[in-house]
Amino acid sequence: MNPDDNILILKLIKEGDRLAFRHLFETWFTPLCRFMHLYIPEKTIVEELTLDLFMHIWENRQTLQIQVSLKAYLFQAARNKCLNELRKQKNTVSLDEISGEIIDAGVYSLEQAELQNLIHEAVLALPDLTQLYMVGSATTASWDNAAALPMTMGEEGIFTWTGDLTADGEFKFLNQQGSWNKTINPVDADTYFVEGTEYSLGYRPLEASPNDFKFKVTTAGSYTVSVNLNTMKAVIQLSTGVENENAVDNSKMIVLNGSSVRISNPGSLNIQLAELYDLTGKRLSSVSDFMTDNTVLAENLSKSVYLVKIQIGSKHYSQKIVL
Repeated sequence: MNPDDNILILKLIKEGDRLAFRHLFETWFTPLCRFMHLYIPEKTIVEELTLDLFMHIWENRQTLQIQVSLKAYLFQAARNKCLNELRKQKNTVSLDEISGEIIDAGVYSLEQAELQNLIHEAVLALPDLTQLYMVGSATTASWDNAAALPMTMGEEGIFTWTGDLTADGEFKFLNQQGSWNKTINPVDADTYFVEGTEYSLGYRPLEASPNDFKFKVTTAGSYTVSVNLNTMKAVIQLSTGVENENAVDNSKMIVLNGSSVRISNPGSLNIQLAELYDLTGKRLSSVSDFMTDNTVLAENLSKSVYLVKIQIGSKHYSQKIVL
């Protein structure tokens, strides 16, 4: 997140923009939870502290003053919450005895070098959001990690794959093709995917994990597997054929030309609707007539980040674009 993005997001949040706040929450909730785990092992406590941090930001958005980078502020505030919680658990000091001024001052008391080291440790414990692969006996890659199947990335950290899976065959995810060093598995045990059910994922450096849990499907068939590494969730759906196969690579349907956005319709897909939204969630344009290829969705747009939503048959897909 660059400084310009920080300024814009903070400005929108101060104005009460819920979409901007949701973007902040979805971007940083998981990294902050993993960072707090360096201090506190209990998952429930960590999640509650992280939610409290975001609630504080939202409730105090109009008067919020951040003198450092947004990233540094979030990690400093998270560390401060952890230390307060540890003091509370040890009964050395009550949170009621600490004034708001002291807590706020503590947010900025962390030495920069120490902060950078802690952030570096937290980042090392995060998944790579730019690439993901599937491997396992349920796939054509079998357990040859060098032949792991690449998944298609839409937005950063969000991946899909469509293909055939065998019944009772096992599979998991890799961040790096040809390496077992960092795998992404179900968090509890070997798990049978129930279609449409969302499952939590665990990011496991090989040397740090005694467990190697895997996913399975009960029925052989063509499936679409979706993984969101921002939220560490996965879901699977039975594929209905060409609609899903093309939708996996739906970014190719969006054609950018200068300040215009067009919708290409390769293979005459059953596109029902295309919509364009700005960063605040305001719909700028929509098109429902796709009789010709390269249909104009919007023209004369300013340079910014936009969201294109496409409905293909009964399914909905979204793609972030940058002009």
